[in-house]
Amino acid sequence: QDTELHTIQSISKSVTSALIGIAINRGELIGPEEKIMPYFENYSLIDDDPRRSEIKLIDLLTMTAGIKWDESTYAYTDPRNNAASMENSNEWVEYILNQPMSDKPGNTFVYNSGITVLLSHILFSVTGEHTNTYAEKFLFKPLGIKDYYWKITPTGLVDTEGGLYLKPKDLAKIGLLYANDGIWEGKKLFPDGWVQMTMMPNVDVPESKLKYGYQWWLTPYDETEAKWAFTGIGYGGQYLFVLPDYNCIAVFTGWNIYDDRRPSTVGTIIGAEFLLGKILESLN
Repeated sequence: QDTELHTIQSISKSVTSALIGIAINRGELIGPEEKIMPYFENYSLIDDDPRRSEIKLIDLLTMTAGIKWDESTYAYTDPRNNAASMENSNEWVEYILNQPMSDKPGNTFVYNSGITVLLSHILFSVTGEHTNTYAEKFLFKPLGIKDYYWKITPTGLVDTEGGLYLKPKDLAKIGLLYANDGIWEGKKLFPDGWVQMTMMPNVDVPESKLKYGYQWWLTPYDETEAKWAFTGIGYGGQYLFVLPDYNCIAVFTGWNIYDDRRPSTVGTIIGAEFLLGKILESLN
């Protein structure tokens, strides 16, 4: 097709996190400590595990909700991958909520694309607008982003886990917004401290040097001074790097989905470390 729009896959999660920050700044959400299950009262659950009622917004943002989920062992084309099964279901939110709990919320990082779909539902619940419309008004328009495409789930909910398409230069604007502490042309889009909280490397990613923030990865580049690159990572070779110390924003797009050594998120994490090394070589 004749378009500059490119899939950004799971960098859509980082954009969704920005919208959560905007909703908090506008007073539509209370804050990261808000419990999320009251937004899902219309859904029937397969069990009454009390741990589910303790899930907070921060647990969704940091992928520590305690929901049993596996999208790392198997390729995204394999139905044993929970993300693939979710996308093949007719009701994504119902599928996610009816996965059993495996841990106390806030304890353990488990990469879970379904969590970001729950954020899509929450945004719709508190604003009355689907994520694409809300983003257009309060994020894309202020940043001068005019062209985008956002996929929709079977029930009409916006696919915030991986469905956004942007031009590379517009994706770079998202990075610049974070590099500028959420300020764009003098207007503060996020609440005070949002970028700092988002990029706080408190959540360990198993078997990786990376940490996880609020739907953003944190890639280390100076371990002696504990410096981190704000990193958006998407399946198939989509990357957004923000290095505030260098005043550097870098965007990469690709579609490497055929290398069987990279079945899901593992290869893209390795790619982030490699590309960041190359960026730093060019800067130093």
